[in-house]
Amino acid sequence: MEDISGASDEQIGAGVREVHGNCRKYLLEKLNVKPILGEQEGDNFSLQTGFDSSKIMLIGNIEGHPPYQGMVRHHGWTVEQSNFPEVPESFMKQPVLAQAEIEIPGK
Repeated sequence: MEDISGASDEQIGAGVREVHGNCRKYLLEKLNVKPILGEQEGDNFSLQTGFDSSKIMLIGNIEGHPPYQGMVRHHGWTVEQSNFPEVPESFMKQPVLAQAEIEIPGK
């Protein structure tokens, strides 16, 4: 609730680093996560017909139909197991935390 509008970018950056670190630590204590894609960010990727659009989001110049050739912008994260108490069943039916992103280059 602190008003940070007068803080410098350096002050905000230092604060965000600590908040991010604490959030990451907590999530890793509560969630067993794994990447959606095994490829590294920046790797070339071929996306075939029938891919799961709830797990993989296409960005960029998308024309026609798969297969698409692109680059992994983010490998995505999915939840394998949750240690949160009383997780709603609806959460575990679609446990994608962040979609993977494939950028399709322009022609």
